[in-house]
Amino acid sequence: METTKKSKKLTEKKRTARSAYLFISPFFILFAIFGLFPMIFSFYLSFFRWDGLNPMTFNGFRNFEFIFNDPVFSHP
Repeated sequence: METTKKSKKLTEKKRTARSAYLFISPFFILFAIFGLFPMIFSFYLSFFRWDGLNPMTFNGFRNFEFIFNDPVFSHP
């Protein structure tokens, strides 16, 4: 008899946890769309040379070399 009460409580806890995740999930979905995706895509774009109209060409770390060798950027 105690095992049925115990298993019933576990399913109740699981149901409560599932509904809590359901209520929180819109935040995580919107954060992924409007927060993580732009950051990851801009990091991806930082390795390419692209003017927005022509096809992208892989540039590698040359963009970063240009920035770190620029005296205006690295001026303390």
